[in-house]
Amino acid sequence: MNYVVRRRKSMAVLVISLFGITFTLGSELRILTPRLDPAGRFWIYRNDPNRPAMPFRPYGWMSDGPADTVIGLDLKCPSNPHTDTPQDVPSKGDACMRIEMQWKSAIWAGIAFISGPDRPAPGWWGDDRRGWYFDLRGRKKLVFFARGEKGGEAVEVQMGILGKKAFGDSVSKPLSTGLLHLTKDWTRYELDLSDTPASELGRVCSGFVVLAEWFNQPDTSPVTRFYIDDVYLE
Repeated sequence: MNYVVRRRKSMAVLVISLFGITFTLGSELRILTPRLDPAGRFWIYRNDPNRPAMPFRPYGWMSDGPADTVIGLDLKCPSNPHTDTPQDVPSKGDACMRIEMQWKSAIWAGIAFISGPDRPAPGWWGDDRRGWYFDLRGRKKLVFFARGEKGGEAVEVQMGILGKKAFGDSVSKPLSTGLLHLTKDWTRYELDLSDTPASELGRVCSGFVVLAEWFNQPDTSPVTRFYIDDVYLE
């Protein structure tokens, strides 16, 4: 870990570089500069064994039922991972992300990937200064790949859901893909950020959010299961 002390208007500011990410201590909020790959991508989830640490942690489980029994998450699912990656991305791994919702006691559920401490439970949700943020100004789109277990599964992906919290996102309201109907095959999806004002992307702590509702699903199955892989900002 490298650090250097800089002085700005007689106030000492400690600038730390950790795992390729730069952030500042001494200011009110810790805002991090994303670590980009050579192609300019900021990876949120990648199953390669050499991937960088996930910048947003998937501890933000949400539901109108007991989230710990409604939601299932496997970050290393070996079932048919996405393999059609860009040529400049080396050594793909052999896993993807599997998410499932058990609808017995709920009609909606979701997982928020948040940049903050996940302990004590239920983790940090933007209510105080314990979290950290990423400066996503200049990012034009959120890219991810998804497929359904059966096909027809309906999900929605968002970013910036903590804008109403005292120390949440700078995004004024959640950015959303709208409702997506998945197929059984891996499909690329994008959340367009090009029209989002730069000021709203300067402090993001909920960088990837997946939501599903029971009444949007294609049948009355008690379980909705889908898969996500290769999530990044560019």
